[in-house]
Amino acid sequence: MMLTRTLSSHCSARGKIGFVNRLSASLSPYLLQHAEDPVHWWPWGEDALAEARDSGRPILLSIGYSSCHWCHVMAEESFADPTIAALVNKHFVNIKVDREERPDLDKVYQTAHQLLTGRPGGWPLTVFLTSDAQVPFYAGTYFPPMPQRGLPSFRQLLENLVDVTNNNDLQDLVSEVQQKLSRAFDEPEQPLASGPLQEDVVTAILTLHDDSQGGFGHAPKFPQCSMLQTLLRSSSGREAALFSLRRMASGGLFDHLGGGFFRYSTDDTWTIPHFEKMLYDNGPLLEIYCRAWLLSGDLFFERIARHTAAWLLDEMQSPCGAFYTSIDADSDGEEGACYLWERGEVEMRLGDDFQQFASCFSLDQKPNLGDRWHLRLSDQVPPQWLMQTLADPNLLYSRRSLLAFRSQRLQPQRDEKILTSWNALTIRALFTAAQILDETRYCDAADRALDFVLDAHIIDQRLYAISRNETVYQSGFLDDYALLIDALICSLETSWNTHRLQSALLLADRMITEFEDKVQGGFFFTGLTQEQLVSRPKSYADETLPNGIALASLALLKLFELTGRLSYRDVAQHAIRSAQALVQRWPAAHCEMARAADYLASPPATVIIAVVDQHAAEEMQGVAHSPLPDKATVFCVPASAALKQLDKPAVNGQTTAYVCRAGTCSQPVTTARALQKLLESTTSSVP
Repeated sequence: MMLTRTLSSHCSARGKIGFVNRLSASLSPYLLQHAEDPVHWWPWGEDALAEARDSGRPILLSIGYSSCHWCHVMAEESFADPTIAALVNKHFVNIKVDREERPDLDKVYQTAHQLLTGRPGGWPLTVFLTSDAQVPFYAGTYFPPMPQRGLPSFRQLLENLVDVTNNNDLQDLVSEVQQKLSRAFDEPEQPLASGPLQEDVVTAILTLHDDSQGGFGHAPKFPQCSMLQTLLRSSSGREAALFSLRRMASGGLFDHLGGGFFRYSTDDTWTIPHFEKMLYDNGPLLEIYCRAWLLSGDLFFERIARHTAAWLLDEMQSPCGAFYTSIDADSDGEEGACYLWERGEVEMRLGDDFQQFASCFSLDQKPNLGDRWHLRLSDQVPPQWLMQTLADPNLLYSRRSLLAFRSQRLQPQRDEKILTSWNALTIRALFTAAQILDETRYCDAADRALDFVLDAHIIDQRLYAISRNETVYQSGFLDDYALLIDALICSLETSWNTHRLQSALLLADRMITEFEDKVQGGFFFTGLTQEQLVSRPKSYADETLPNGIALASLALLKLFELTGRLSYRDVAQHAIRSAQALVQRWPAAHCEMARAADYLASPPATVIIAVVDQHAAEEMQGVAHSPLPDKATVFCVPASAALKQLDKPAVNGQTTAYVCRAGTCSQPVTTARALQKLLESTTSSVP
């Protein structure tokens, strides 16, 4: 049974199960969207699986999420069709899954899709499984109501699969898929690479870079945050990263009125996005744009970072402090309807200021989506005039006026689940932004969100992945543990908190116990005490989130430097070695694993400052900090805590710094100049 925790006795009562469509009792907004379908949907669980086993009917598994546009389209075209519903109800056990609630199921069956089709998957994911062992025998994504572009109609597919399931040859395919799935997540341990892996990764990423429009490859173009972070760390890749970041933020991927980034661009020029906004994109992009400003001095990047942070705090932060999951692409039954403009309505709203706004945001050019415009910065504005133009008081007034007008339209729905892993990404980004942009309100927002996750999502020393409607549910996955530990370490760099250190250590110990693959190395995505699926997923590649094994390894290495616990280093080393072959084979897909490998091979400095005098500590902190991640990690610890918890005493009652690397710490120094010399003499080779 799934353990849940009610956060308030005033939580609204949920509907009772009893209807043929069994989704009405769900907490997931996505499942609730399908609660009125004529399809006899089940949520994933033992009841549904038992129904499949007992009836002998194969499973139709549909995986999506609440802000997914093509999930809505397929729902309206097929799952709301009584004829289709009658067909699937007769021949299949129909299970609907929210991929944000069950990323483990999504990982397994996305992998199965790739094995069966030779292509990456997506959402909606449509998979047909055997009734007994839930082994996939057919997979696809969106299927149309009528045949088009080489795809059969969904009805044709269903009719064909009814015949296939009665074919004895199916068992051979099922056995083959089961064997491939069982091997899909295994990688043998390899010796550590002799040179920095990130150099190979940068080279591989640059071969994918679109030097004309920015980004990587062709449409659809995603932000690819791990690739951008990797390029920013490298002197040879930095200009490409900055170019891409300018193009992304100038185009329609960025919401120039409300702030925040949409999910991806449907074209090569970043003009028309897929209009949903995801927390997992905007957190990392906030951090990336902060670092881009720090590295380049380009105030445009600072503006985008501040605008993104404002959107996160204004639109996505819940009253409890944590951050909501996403905002839908659709409103009023149309994708992007909230964000599109007719020239006449803008002209009427802005009056004499219209022409200036039109020339800046491309309304003086041809419509870019049908007969309407989605705002993007005009290529006609010279880069050297861009910030001066955007800062013009009349243009600022125009943007605020249009945003106020837009807010009166029917707004897209917001998925108000609280996800541990996505919150952790955003918390880390806000702590980083607070340091770089010197904004204490970002730090305050991060503290509120982190306190909520620690207080509400940890029950009996176990981490939970989701809360909604004041109920906490779904035991945490690897990403939840790894990302939250990372966020805790980032918070300790901002301001020391003994309770948070203890939380990080408890989570690290639990993560090792629950998820470590003690034989092959690395970490499974699911824990020992979680549901055992047809295959236990373990992935080293960066996906929509940075890779969990890499972040777990990096977090353990940082905790090792901080506490001296050798077991953390050993587990991380085993994990990193298990990924070596994959990183060398497909470097661009494994940016974070390459970073972890280089961190292990040549760790940056960890500077621990035992604080007696705050002014002296700030001087030392200024010497040690770098705009680049992985250059140095700096912890300012009250002298009493530094002695008691870290065995780093303040010398002669003075603020004292220690420089540690690979588990070995320097002799203490008590001045900023001495610390600077010490750091210069032990400069890390990590790029």
